[in-house]
Amino acid sequence: METDNNEVVVSQQKGKKKVITKTVIETFCSNIDMDKMYSLNELNTILGEVYTEVKNQKKKTQGEKKPPNAYNLFIKENMSKIKAENPSLETKDVMKKAAELWKKQKDESK
Repeated sequence: METDNNEVVVSQQKGKKKVITKTVIETFCSNIDMDKMYSLNELNTILGEVYTEVKNQKKKTQGEKKPPNAYNLFIKENMSKIKAENPSLETKDVMKKAAELWKKQKDESK
């Protein structure tokens, strides 16, 4: 869908899909020569390349993880200790004990 100013409007999409679609359309429009006549196959190829490029850029930015919080660090440190002390416990029980320790430590610090 286009407006009077030749701006591309993507109103049917929602959320992240809208952003990806808009980025693909903008990149596609910047990669083609508006004065040149393209065959359908050429346009399809260009669009495919643009789509792949945008998806790969998205994957690169998604790879950045935020640092673990205090709870995550505590659990990571204490789960191995609890497992060593109680080798017969299942993982979910080890996690419960670690969570109880966290709660106890948090209550004591108040």
